[in-house]
Amino acid sequence: MDTLKVVTSDSYAARVLKGLRTKLSPNAVQRLYIAHMAEIANEENNLVGYIRYVFDSTQNIEDDYGNRFVMRISEIVRMVRREKHRMEAFVRFQKLKDETYYATVEPDFNVLPLLIRHFRNRYTDQKWIIYDLKRNYGIYYNMHDTEFITLDF
Repeated sequence: MDTLKVVTSDSYAARVLKGLRTKLSPNAVQRLYIAHMAEIANEENNLVGYIRYVFDSTQNIEDDYGNRFVMRISEIVRMVRREKHRMEAFVRFQKLKDETYYATVEPDFNVLPLLIRHFRNRYTDQKWIIYDLKRNYGIYYNMHDTEFITLDF
């Protein structure tokens, strides 16, 4: 099996995102981001297929569920959103000595960035950390700002 080296280019990524924003609604761009956050093995071709279909089409493809890429992205988004809602419902905090509330999670998908709005709105008057043990990073809210953190256990 040959190894293919892929070089990341911020300028190319920005150009693709700009193009997607001209051809898709903000909701559809967000759905593509959510599908990417799933981090499902071997789904890269479906994400790229969806993006290529967007650019190859002269009309909006968002509701073209007859297309296998549109359908698969929709399925992935549904799975990720289900996991997000599960995390919103079942995260349980423990109060640390410094009055910060701390919770650990191990979600199936990388949903931490998708949880920020919910927990900021719900716990605005408390400092809290939600830490993803599977991916070794977390989100910290200091009653003003939210930031991504890593902890060295």
